[in-house]
Amino acid sequence: MNFENNFPEPKTVEILGDEVQIKQYLPMADKNSILEMVVQTADGGTVVNTLALEAIFELYLVFKYSDIEFTEEEKNDLFGTYDKLECAGIIEAIIKEIPEMEYKLLHDSLMDMVEEYKVYRNSAKGFIDTLLIFAPNAAEKLNDVVNNFDESKMENIVSIANNAGFRK
Repeated sequence: MNFENNFPEPKTVEILGDEVQIKQYLPMADKNSILEMVVQTADGGTVVNTLALEAIFELYLVFKYSDIEFTEEEKNDLFGTYDKLECAGIIEAIIKEIPEMEYKLLHDSLMDMVEEYKVYRNSAKGFIDTLLIFAPNAAEKLNDVVNNFDESKMENIVSIANNAGFRK
């Protein structure tokens, strides 16, 4: 068997008077790259910004599926570039030319990733990982406290609280 890259030919459409090539298939590595970049960009540190998530997702679809060339400045100013393309109708024009199964696979995968990411971020492991990244000194101090935790002192505190009438 011969497994060459027989990707479907791009579709040529006219958008605002210019011919634009729209890929009909994107290799999995590029699809994965889109998802990772979107989640990283929309991660607000404590929450995933869903407004940014959708905008960045659509913008990366334009970047990866079309042959429109963007300057480094336009690539760095994601929200400004999104606003310009959205107001001109370019994003909608490009997305409607991407095969439905391609778009659905990417969008559904993005939503799954975000849900799993939310679960992870709210887990103890997510908290510790975030602490290690953003506050390594605090994480080290927390680790020292945990390692030097004296259960007998905690039992005394609980006993005093119970005797004083503070119960669950």
